[in-house]
Amino acid sequence: MLSRLNLLCVGILSLSACSAIDPGSGVSEVSGLLKARGGAPIDQSVVSSETVVTGGVYINHLDRPFSLDTALRTALVHSPALHAQYARLEISRADVKQASLPRNPQLDSVITAGITGEPSRLAAGALYPVLDLVYRPIRVSESTAEFQATQVSVADEIISHINEINEAYVQLAKSQARIRALSNVVSVARSQAKSARGLAATGGIDGSQVARLENILVEAEIEHNEERSAKKIAATRLASLMGTSQKQKLSASLNIENISQNLPPIETALWRAKEQRLDLALAKEQVHVRETALERASRTFGPDAIDVGVEYEREEGEKFLGPAVGVELPIFDNGTVRFEKAEAELRLAEQQVFATKNRIASEVRTTHVDVLSKRRAAMTHRNKLVPFARAQADLARRRFEGGQIGALDFLEAEIEAMRSQLSAIDAAAGYWEALGRFNTAVGGWPRI
Repeated sequence: MLSRLNLLCVGILSLSACSAIDPGSGVSEVSGLLKARGGAPIDQSVVSSETVVTGGVYINHLDRPFSLDTALRTALVHSPALHAQYARLEISRADVKQASLPRNPQLDSVITAGITGEPSRLAAGALYPVLDLVYRPIRVSESTAEFQATQVSVADEIISHINEINEAYVQLAKSQARIRALSNVVSVARSQAKSARGLAATGGIDGSQVARLENILVEAEIEHNEERSAKKIAATRLASLMGTSQKQKLSASLNIENISQNLPPIETALWRAKEQRLDLALAKEQVHVRETALERASRTFGPDAIDVGVEYEREEGEKFLGPAVGVELPIFDNGTVRFEKAEAELRLAEQQVFATKNRIASEVRTTHVDVLSKRRAAMTHRNKLVPFARAQADLARRRFEGGQIGALDFLEAEIEAMRSQLSAIDAAAGYWEALGRFNTAVGGWPRI
């Protein structure tokens, strides 16, 4: 009767938690983190697809000028780098399911046969680490905390990738604007050089002026070609980040010379950063992970410390059946060192939260000052320097048409006005780049 009771207890223990806990895919949680920061959600069907995403997809509507939002949504579907992040969710989900499964019982057996005429002996037993069932809730809590931290980490990596796309998109828009301006420079320089060659042929101007005009033309053409290469580089990088074909002729719809006037006050930005920065949220999740690890380390006995089961033995015709118990004796390792380490790891995680807060505050303040400075510079170029250079060029044109100055002086004034326009484009691009760094510091989804 006692043996049957022992067998029943072992059976109940081994079957009490045999089903795995499914914590869900984690995709909805990551989508919630992105949406809370103004971003787009992740399509569950995209993540669940078993198709390997290799990138290089040709998307027809990207042949037309497209917005930053289109670029970001495209990346969520087609970027191999982001799909690698999605795979982390499935791995962490499997860890939770594995942690929720109880340990398998262990079957031990010994069979000996006499070689000197002595009788044979048979011993068999089934043992189960009963403390594993006690540790199971702790193990599940720890793996669940790790899963939640993984969700935050994945969302953080997505935001980082999105910020890279924003940077590449601005670079593409900058190159497009510079190419347009440089095309005007080349066109004017080519026209004036052609006219100068005609005048030189009739003796209207000397050869030195023609040489200077030709030199201006060559320099403009070199810079124009360099900018076209810069555009190809920006487009290639953007296509790679989005996961689209690098053969597409990408074109950003952003007019980089339009300067946004809206920027939140520094205190508002600091508050938003505390609410939105995912690296801070991840640091807080790591504290929770370390707290669950400390709870596990606070127990003297580990999950394998006590084995309970039943043992059957037959020897010399006699049969024996009874309970079997194995207990670890904590003589050398009583868990003190594990507990001290877990305490230190918790303190480290808590300290990392404060370190992250200080770093975020510094990043928000410095980028806020930078974007205000870059905006003032861009506005000065647009509202003062460009109109002044244009007025000088118009004056030079009237003087040239009146015969007061030569073609070279007129061309130099025209080139200076166009150079001023290029400087304004660069200043505007500097503003958009600074704004991107500020948005990264605040932690929100980039907006243009």
